[in-house]
This record gives sequence, structure tokens and C-alpha cells, in this order.
Amino acid sequence: MASTLKHGDKVNPELGVTENITAAANGVFTALIAQDACFNKVVTVTSSAATNYVTLPKATAGLIGRVIYLTVTTNGYELVTPDASGDKINQTDSDGTNQVDVAANTTVRCTQISATEWLVETIAATTIAVTAPDND
Repeated sequence: MASTLKHGDKVNPELGVTENITAAANGVFTALIAQDACFNKVVTVTSSAATNYVTLPKATAGLIGRVIYLTVTTNGYELVTPDASGDKINQTDSDGTNQVDVAANTTVRCTQISATEWLVETIAATTIAVTAPDND
């Protein structure tokens, strides 16, 4: 059951929403993380190749501040925004030409910071880093 803040905005109480996703082939945007109306989500990624795509949901004004954690074990993947969306990751348009390379055994924290942008930080055993999207 949702409640409202003092100024009337709806608060969604869903915490700990989880999802399993399998990365899609390079250049294919079908491994799209679901657009859930919640502010915390954990996604377990399965990937067969480091060049496979995982696609963030479209950034929307109503969900600024949401956090999505992605965790992967054996193979990495490339993190992108929806095809032709114009959404950015770490200030770079990342809907295919550029993407964040995620290594195996890494957790990624994605925070939606505007209606069109995500801040993405990679968390590995000994490092937390903001990784610039690249064009490969």
C-alpha cells in the first residue's frame, strides 16, 4: 500500500524488488531491465560474453533518485540505455555507440540523477569507480 508525503507526492514502499536478466547479443536491446515504479532494485545478470548488452530502463522524471544494483559473476557485459533514447550514462549518450564495460564479478550501482541521465558506479572486490562509457 502506497502512502503520500506531506506535499502530496506518492511514496512507493516497495523495497528489495529483484529481477533476473540474461544479457542479449551485442547491438541488441532486448535485455531491458523492467521499468518498475520502485526506488530500489537488485538485478542478477547472466551473460555468455563480455560484449553482450544489458539495457537500463528509460529514465523518467517521476523516478529521479531510484537506484538499481546489477550483479554479474562469470562473464561481464556492456551496459547501455534504450536504443535511440538519448539517455546518458555518466554524461555520455549511451544508447549503443557508447556503453559501460562491466567486468565479471562486479556489482554496478546505477542511480537515476535526472529525467535523462544515470550515474553508474562499478563496485569490485577492491575498487569503487565511476567508469566513463567508451566506444568500441
